[in-house]
Amino acid sequence: MTYQESKNSITEKEFDNVCRQFYIMDQERSKQSVKQMSISPLDLTMFFTIVFGCALRPKELFYPTVEDFDLKNLIIKLPVTKTGFKQCKCSIWKKPKDGKKKVLVSAKKNCELCQGIGKIRKVQYTTIKSRTDAERIRKYFEDRDLAPTDRPFPYYQQILRKYFKQAGERAGLKIFTAKETRMIYNLYPYILRESRSKIMEDLGAKESMVKLKLRHSRAGNLLLRYQMPSLGELKAWEAEHYN
Repeated sequence: MTYQESKNSITEKEFDNVCRQFYIMDQERSKQSVKQMSISPLDLTMFFTIVFGCALRPKELFYPTVEDFDLKNLIIKLPVTKTGFKQCKCSIWKKPKDGKKKVLVSAKKNCELCQGIGKIRKVQYTTIKSRTDAERIRKYFEDRDLAPTDRPFPYYQQILRKYFKQAGERAGLKIFTAKETRMIYNLYPYILRESRSKIMEDLGAKESMVKLKLRHSRAGNLLLRYQMPSLGELKAWEAEHYN
């Protein structure tokens, strides 16, 4: 089978096939009396379903607790994210003439908030794309008898990546993607975030709606911040297109 060059997204149908492979992989191991998978097929399916539906970076789902999932209002609280920072009051930042991102000039080394790095974490929020997904999450939490402060997905990224790649190969998704700094062969978890973006675009979502779903940074662009839709508008769009 040849690699599908520059394919940087998968469809909902292809994703469902990948999830089916988790169960087949587990069944085959059982028949062969091989060591069972360290993460169950159900756990893998739920993890990647949430990552896919919410357009998350996989690591961002390691940190939320059960109580961070507002299933009634279809909102997830994300305590640790790639872009979830704000400048600390003790710091001074400067935007270079030839660059887009501000660089740190100085910060108090003994600052209790930022510990001298000049920025502190801020919580981000995103939407659960449908009532159907929310109900699946609710049942999953109940069946596992999780407490409100439990983290449902305390996994290692390397293990998740391994199983996702294996399931993708079995599903016939041999993908080659050329990034700026590396080449990626076969299926990789981050493709789910890219795929959600592509699905939204195909369904007619405006660029600003897609950026909101992806939680792209709007720092430094006052006009863009005012023009961006709200989470309520994103929820309404998703209710129209997914439910």
